[in-house]
Amino acid sequence: MEKLLTAPHFLKATLLAVCALSSLDGAIIWASSRNSELRGSHATVSAITPLKQITISTDRGSLTVQIGTNVTITDQYLGDMGLRNLLQYLTKDLTSLTIRNAGITKEGISALLEWDSNHHIRNLATLDLGCNNIGLEGILLLTRRLRLHFANITTLNLEHNNIGDDVTDMLIHDSMMPRNLKTINLRGNPLSPTSLGQLIGRFSGVNGRPLLMHESLPL
Repeated sequence: MEKLLTAPHFLKATLLAVCALSSLDGAIIWASSRNSELRGSHATVSAITPLKQITISTDRGSLTVQIGTNVTITDQYLGDMGLRNLLQYLTKDLTSLTIRNAGITKEGISALLEWDSNHHIRNLATLDLGCNNIGLEGILLLTRRLRLHFANITTLNLEHNNIGDDVTDMLIHDSMMPRNLKTINLRGNPLSPTSLGQLIGRFSGVNGRPLLMHESLPL
């Protein structure tokens, strides 16, 4: 028979858990199929959506991930098949999705948009797809439907995805971008000075401070 914790004991256990997390200096714990590692990212402790550990299949094996309001997969192969399998576990209160250097292509972007069409994720504020292989077709697919599917995004990271001048018109078009978008990271993409100038004009904040991130621009 399970032993139920009384309110004082439950509060004590909760505080110990929070202290343990804070001692990690803001790290989020996630596990691969072979070992567990700490990655530098923000951690959240939520009583509404507790973390859940799942193992998903990819075309190269399996990957174990922590699922909560923030989901982070970095420098681990996921692939389009793995992403499609992952999506079925994500919750409607998802606020941040980071899938970096995980082997995602245009097929993965298509799966992501199809998933949102069925689940209507409206709390997503951060979408980080940096260092993948989305390519021109994937970027065009994403930008054409970004505002429709992820209207409340404030931070979009598309660095090192081989984005060239061909998509500049899509990125600067007001009807394509989410109204609340504050920062877009395009570092590591081959953009011409002309395109950068157009993008800076589109993504500017208070006092003309650029919200576009690119290695040719000052921080």
